[in-house]
Amino acid sequence: MDDSRDLIKDEKYGGSVTREYEESIKSFAMTKPKELSYIASFLKQLRIMLVRNFTLLRKSYVSTFCQVVLGPVVFMLLLYGLQKALDAKVLRAIDHPGTYDLGPLDNCQGETRSSSCINMMYTPSNSDTDAIMQRFANKNMQRSGLNSDSSNAIRYEGAFDLGVQDSPKRKYGVVSVPDTQFVYDYVLYNPNTTAFAVSFEVNRNDNQFKYQLWYNTTVQRNGTSPYNTRVLGIMRGLDEAIIGYSGNKDANIDVTLKDWPKVPPKSSGDLIISSLGPMFFFSAQMVIFINVLMMIVGEKEKKLREAMQVVGLRSEVYWLSWYLAYAVLEFFCVLVTMGMSYALGFAAFTNSNLFAMFFTFYIFNLSCWC
Repeated sequence: MDDSRDLIKDEKYGGSVTREYEESIKSFAMTKPKELSYIASFLKQLRIMLVRNFTLLRKSYVSTFCQVVLGPVVFMLLLYGLQKALDAKVLRAIDHPGTYDLGPLDNCQGETRSSSCINMMYTPSNSDTDAIMQRFANKNMQRSGLNSDSSNAIRYEGAFDLGVQDSPKRKYGVVSVPDTQFVYDYVLYNPNTTAFAVSFEVNRNDNQFKYQLWYNTTVQRNGTSPYNTRVLGIMRGLDEAIIGYSGNKDANIDVTLKDWPKVPPKSSGDLIISSLGPMFFFSAQMVIFINVLMMIVGEKEKKLREAMQVVGLRSEVYWLSWYLAYAVLEFFCVLVTMGMSYALGFAAFTNSNLFAMFFTFYIFNLSCWC
């Protein structure tokens, strides 16, 4: 016994912690493994270690309270605050939406922003349609505030120089193609590379101009309409070009748009909780795991575990005692987490079986030690 006590004192530990480990070592020294069966000795050592572990946790009651109660409460309140901040934005009514101008046609985009693509094809190519599309391109650059030398400008380029099965190697502006069958075949062989196409029917004798606009609804659809403002911008630009070509050279159609008043939805669907909730739930539970891990590492650095093993502590008893202490802390931590989540009205808890949720959380936390 004197040797064991000296071993602890040589490590220069102070105060009550030294006395606790002295008492643990005395208890192990008084245990006579040779006179007891393995099970009896195992249970006796386990009882001593559990008393020691819970005594340490009880004396550090502030730290234990923060891990088991305060940590989950703070994390759930943070998650609740983020959800309410989103609700304040999503669930807000807009009685008088502002107006905005209809913009020009912006540059096309392929699979990525740098991918090659074609802004617009048109057919047929003749003196009337060529002149109309040149006006369209020039007016679009003017409305965009770009000149013909800009890399983002949509320029008139004349005849298309690729075959029906050739994918584009650069970004094309406005190009002419032989007929509508070419348009159909090209977008079939090269999907998601052509933004728009136009087919004209021009009757100069009756001064009639008809056109059909081709576009990809899966790209242009905005969720509430089969086309978005880009399609409207194309139509406005074509109408300006046709009016200008037919006689009014200064044709300018200004269009402003305004949304309907927005009626907010009844709920936001707990978007923040469903996306960020797992991270917050995980963090609330991991506070205990990290703290217990630090305590075990601290004992190893101070060679306290080796000191207890010298006087007969079994290694499996040591690890099982900490595992059981951790399991008790996590049990109450999960209860606090679920109680706060239920009280704050998280749909994942109010609409689920609480026992199943508790079982899932608790088993996950216990598995962290495996």
